[in-house]
Amino acid sequence: MKRTVLWLIGLALALAAAWLTVAASGALVRVTPAQQAALDLLRAPNDRAVGQHNAFELFWSLPYAVPEDRWAAVLAEDAATIDSWQPGAQAFAAAGYGPLESAGAPPFPGCGASCLATARADTPAIREAVAARAARLERINQLGRYDHSHWPFARGPNSPIPAYANTVSVQLYAAALSHLDGNSDGALRSLCRDLGALRRLRGRSDMLIEEMVRAASLLDGIQLLAEIRAELPPDRPLPPACSAVLERPKPEERLACDAIRTEFAMVDGALRREWPLSEMWTTDALSFSATAMILAPSEATAALYAEDYAEQCRLIVLPLAEFPADHPQTACSGWEPLLNPFGCRFVRDSGGSSAHLRQYIQRDRNSEGALNALALSDWLGAQPDAASAFDARPQGFRTFEQPLALDGTTLKLGLNQPHASRATTLDLPLPGSRQPERPE
Repeated sequence: MKRTVLWLIGLALALAAAWLTVAASGALVRVTPAQQAALDLLRAPNDRAVGQHNAFELFWSLPYAVPEDRWAAVLAEDAATIDSWQPGAQAFAAAGYGPLESAGAPPFPGCGASCLATARADTPAIREAVAARAARLERINQLGRYDHSHWPFARGPNSPIPAYANTVSVQLYAAALSHLDGNSDGALRSLCRDLGALRRLRGRSDMLIEEMVRAASLLDGIQLLAEIRAELPPDRPLPPACSAVLERPKPEERLACDAIRTEFAMVDGALRREWPLSEMWTTDALSFSATAMILAPSEATAALYAEDYAEQCRLIVLPLAEFPADHPQTACSGWEPLLNPFGCRFVRDSGGSSAHLRQYIQRDRNSEGALNALALSDWLGAQPDAASAFDARPQGFRTFEQPLALDGTTLKLGLNQPHASRATTLDLPLPGSRQPERPE
């Protein structure tokens, strides 16, 4: 009897081991045609983050004293080092040139509610902080020569991204200081040049974080432009560079599917085991999630994610009003938990859904709304009665995806999914509405 029991236990263990082996191989599951179409879309080459001049080289070399004619070569060298997963890959070629600016540079505050108000409140400190970053300012002013931004590294958990802090903000503060120093034309000229450069890169990056930084920078820059104009006569002509900034945004400026592809590639790369195990394993050596990721059949499990991520590419081109009310979670159903147990466990533990992408898509539309609001502000500034003109504004100025109101002489644009550090509205004073009072 005992021998029979042991034999049955052994048989059960053998069958379980065989089942787990076959399950891990993916032989039991099939990728549906819809899943395959989604995988093909997400694994396709970039559509819009392509061009002749990659802005990533500027951002990558920005903290270091790399000569301009070496930016592209240094980026290529560092990309090869990183993608080879060599030990000590932190010794980047860019860092070998030394820092661009002194480590003792005075702190650089964020714009907060208003770059102009912050600069006005403590002009000497802002002036010192900008002066300490003169070389950085000179470099970032060249952003307009680039036509796209492509993340050149393999998509992995430790693939680095540039430090975007104190990039566009130093331009904004420099413009604010010019205005406070009485050179308002120079401030508007440089500000419109910088906003134009940001606009040309909208929708031309395959990095979601960069697109979100750019969207936030556009909001700050648009607000600064409106505030400077509010302190000048409403009929004061704008520099020619401002014409491009005041143009209505085009659909191709929206977040590209290329950024969604990069987000999906993080999951896809893990499941394909494109990273060393040391990169895939968690700090908990017994983590079921890490084990599931390693044992899950890559294609079948990637397919569980693919339709959800591909859906975000479809939403990018739709009006926000047409977005589905709910966001179904990526999940295993039917026979999938039995046929692909490791993949289903990984999906469950990782959250499995791209729901976070939807709020980024909505946040991206805020910069579109802000550009439309800036154009409306410019038009209202030329009307004899702004309130009446706002109520009777042309149809082209009614297509906002955010709440919009005119509060006295300030346009208030409600923001979709505002970042926790931002106000919930973008306030744009009308041209000439805040001119300083002249002594009689």
